[in-house]
Amino acid sequence: MTGIKSSSRLALSIGIVGATFLWLAADLEIIPSPVNSVLDGRVSLAKVISVNASLAVEKNRNNEFQNLADALVQTTPDLHSVAIVNQTGVMTAGTSNHTTLWSKKDVYLDSSRVVAEISRDDKQWGELQLLFDPKNELIASAWRYPLTPVFFMFGALTVAAWMMLGQTFRYLNPSKVVPSRVRSALDTLTEGLVLVDPQGEIVHSNKAFSEMVKADSDELIGSQLNSQNWIQENVDDVAMPWEICFSKHESVRGKIVELKVDGRSKKYIVNSSPVLGGGKSAKGALISFDDVTDLEGKKQELAQIILTLRKSRDEVARQNEELNFLANCDPLTKCFNRRSFWNQYNELWETCEIGQLNLVMVDIDHFKSINDNYGHSTGDDVLKDNGELLRRVTGVRGTVCRYGGEEFVVLLPNMSLDEATDVAREIHAEYQVVELGGISVRASLGVSNTGLGVMDTQHLLDQADQCLFAAKRNGRNQVVRYDQCDHEMEDSNSEDSGSMASPAINIKHSTVTGLLSALAFKCPATAEHSVRVADLCVAIGHKLLSKRKLYRLEVCGLLHDIGKIGVPDQILNKPGPLTDQEWKVMKKHDQFGVSIIKSAFESEEIAEIIRYHKESFKTQSMLQGSLLQANEIPIESRIITACDAFDSMIGDRVYRQAQSLKDALSELVRCTPDQFDPVVVEHLIAYVSQPGFLETRKVAVKTSQESAVAIAKHLEDLHSAVANENLRELKEVVDCLKNDASQFGIGKISDAAVRLEDVMSMNDSKLSHVMEVAEEVMQLCRFTRSSFVESDSTPVN
Repeated sequence: MTGIKSSSRLALSIGIVGATFLWLAADLEIIPSPVNSVLDGRVSLAKVISVNASLAVEKNRNNEFQNLADALVQTTPDLHSVAIVNQTGVMTAGTSNHTTLWSKKDVYLDSSRVVAEISRDDKQWGELQLLFDPKNELIASAWRYPLTPVFFMFGALTVAAWMMLGQTFRYLNPSKVVPSRVRSALDTLTEGLVLVDPQGEIVHSNKAFSEMVKADSDELIGSQLNSQNWIQENVDDVAMPWEICFSKHESVRGKIVELKVDGRSKKYIVNSSPVLGGGKSAKGALISFDDVTDLEGKKQELAQIILTLRKSRDEVARQNEELNFLANCDPLTKCFNRRSFWNQYNELWETCEIGQLNLVMVDIDHFKSINDNYGHSTGDDVLKDNGELLRRVTGVRGTVCRYGGEEFVVLLPNMSLDEATDVAREIHAEYQVVELGGISVRASLGVSNTGLGVMDTQHLLDQADQCLFAAKRNGRNQVVRYDQCDHEMEDSNSEDSGSMASPAINIKHSTVTGLLSALAFKCPATAEHSVRVADLCVAIGHKLLSKRKLYRLEVCGLLHDIGKIGVPDQILNKPGPLTDQEWKVMKKHDQFGVSIIKSAFESEEIAEIIRYHKESFKTQSMLQGSLLQANEIPIESRIITACDAFDSMIGDRVYRQAQSLKDALSELVRCTPDQFDPVVVEHLIAYVSQPGFLETRKVAVKTSQESAVAIAKHLEDLHSAVANENLRELKEVVDCLKNDASQFGIGKISDAAVRLEDVMSMNDSKLSHVMEVAEEVMQLCRFTRSSFVESDSTPVN
């Protein structure tokens, strides 16, 4: 249809031109007008008749003219009347109806009236009047001239030209300009190709382009390329790529345009190259269209994926920051936790010069009374504000750590002891003017420095702790530095002094093992429970007690239920609930246990620990009904109370099934602080929440009771050497332990003893590392306890 449209346009143009020329010829009267010819004939007839009329007037032959007039009317179809009229307007001769007809102005128009002058004696005498038919076809249709011939000419020329051009275009089809071999080659391309002329009309398009625009190739020829529904990706571009190609006479590449066809959009990369003729003028342009719709879609998907990955990366970074914070900081106070503290502490210990590393221990005074009087939520607010105060005052000068409970540690590197003391006093001054958690709080501070004879990191920490103890002993709310501390008074008032100064003298482990074996013979399940309680107490006691107290705690944990030796088997192993009378008998076992301890060890301290280990933390005595303050209950008793209850909950009993670890911990929290010490419970939960805790309860070093007794004796000596930090004594004990372990074939303990000897023999080995390995050896020795309680009964899990 597009080829026919081209020939039609040309045919119409030819018809219009021919009609225009005909109109001009008619208007310039180059072509005679038929209407004018008729009018001229009427005038000529009037002139001829006027001659006869003049003779009739001169010779008074009116009758003859009358006959002539009638004859003319009869022989001339469109002549209606003829008359001679004098100057006065009187008709002297003519047809009888002339006067009547001539007077009808509305019927006979000027084109129907012809007048000729009549002279007599060379003077105008009158006039000859001829009245013609107003309905003459030619005159009546005078408006159609020259329209009729013009339209005829237009139509005839258009039809003739259309027919002629139609035949011509069959031989001069623009699509035939490109050879068929070239067209076939172009049709094999997947890219759309279009050849346009300088006016933007399509001269040729390949098959791919036709499919793009949903049109036949022949229909596209002669149409404007811009007539397609193009949308440029860059809204700032005002010209299409092929238009730029024509204007600049240079190639345009990589432009992206969008084409909408049948409501669907596709994107194409357009490359346009000019076809240059003579004088480098553009004779056309070759344009390619490469479909990149899928590629653009993938690009957008990739961009979306990248955006999602960036969001994920940012979220992971944020979560890593949170995890890093949770791993290194205490969530309540925002200060570093113990693990991060020790990492930084060890690093500073290696890098700081002697005398340039300081440690300040800070403890809130009477913090327990804050919890009791204001509630634990206020206590948490106090701890939170305390952390902010320490971090604000310390700033970049040091590192703040929450060491445990209400106790904080501040590391101050690269400064002298005097400078560190000034920082501690700044902190102390803040407590005097700032409220924490909405209440007035005071704190005690202890300061020490590596230049004060410190042997290792733990030693520096112990020195600061001694200063803190001295500050509390001297009235609290003050700063005490180690070089100004009264160490003699400190030693004399130490809780580790007196009968417990040398645990090996007053507490013979052979006696302990003997009593434990007797309990195992009476009730194996209770003995196994006691061993597990002792292990729990030791694990928690490391965080709360000195090494001397830790040995005492271990002994009390092993023997806390020794009184059950005196309980009848039918009550001790009863599967159902006890009667009131049976309960009275069962309750007496605690008093019986205290009596056994006093007789065996002659130690009032151990007896007191056993006596109060069933005491409620909220001061209701279960022994004698006496009222005790929580801080009067020995810390060892509070530890045994929590560990005893916890192990009982997660173990099977003859009267109930074991609770899950989660339920047992929930019960501990529920009963705190009414029954259990919050600090002890906090450490207990932290320990038992470690991965694999339940599996570690089953670990044991199986051996005979004979070898177990020997190992137990060495455990007693190990406790003494470690508590006194006496390396010579420790070396002697380890040497004996290694020999006995080898003799009895206990490979684990023998190997551990050899490793401890190797560590002690290293010149650069630190005391803290030696003590750490010694603790591992002691733990393996503890695992031999299972030999004391072996039986055929099923162990309590």
